[in-house]
Amino acid sequence: MGITKNENGKFLGIDVGTKRTGVSISNTAKTIAFPHKVIPFKGKEELLQEIEKIISEENIIRIIIGNPLNTRGERSSLTKNTFEIIDYLKKSIELETVMQDEKYSTQKAHTDLYSMKMNWKKRKQVVDKVAAAIILQNYLESYNKE
Repeated sequence: MGITKNENGKFLGIDVGTKRTGVSISNTAKTIAFPHKVIPFKGKEELLQEIEKIISEENIIRIIIGNPLNTRGERSSLTKNTFEIIDYLKKSIELETVMQDEKYSTQKAHTDLYSMKMNWKKRKQVVDKVAAAIILQNYLESYNKE
């Protein structure tokens, strides 16, 4: 299910969480990731519906999902619920999905937003979609080196 570099469409970045899921979208050139939306978690079905709506509206052709492994590259008990959500999404969405290392993406998002003098309340509202953009941007950089 490979995609050629010149194929029209965008990539969707997802930072899955058990409370909120951050979503980002690439440009059609697949060079820049933009924070798009934070989806409050109300259940797997509701999350899937929101993501499918974005896929349809934004002409998404590939999904990049943050892979929440610990610093040793392993799954942990803390990420068990997150992996259940990820597995559900991967089985339910009929697009190519790629797992991308997400280590420190949320920490970097907090740092970037803090450096912009954004207060804690506002940072909390946007940090998940900024983390999703960081995950997607990291993927795009390796994708464009191929």
